Amino acid sequence: MGNRTYVVKWIDDKTLIAKVPSCNVLCGARGCGMVYPFPTKYYLLKIDPEPIPKEWNAWTGRLTITHEMTCGRQWKDGIKQLEELAKTI
Repeated sequence: MGNRTYVVKWIDDKTLIAKVPSCNVLCGARGCGMVYPFPTKYYLLKIDPEPIPKEWNAWTGRLTITHEMTCGRQWKDGIKQLEELAKTI
C-alpha cells in the first residue's frame, strides 16, 4: 500500500474505512530512479470471519479490500460514498 495505514471510521464491528496518506516513493535502484507521488487513498475493508492458520504467527485477523477510492480535495464526500457502499455489501 505504500505508507502507514490509518483507520478513519468503523462502520460496524466487521467493516471499516482506512486511509493511506500521500507519499513520495523512489522507484528505481542505485540513484537512477525517479520520485513518484502516490495520492491519498481510502479503502473500504471487511474483516474475514475465517480463522487464521495456526502456522501463522503474529497475525490476529485477515482483511479484504472491497473498494478503493482516491478522492483528492473531496475526501469528505468520498468517505460518505464509501459508507453508502458499505450498506450495500
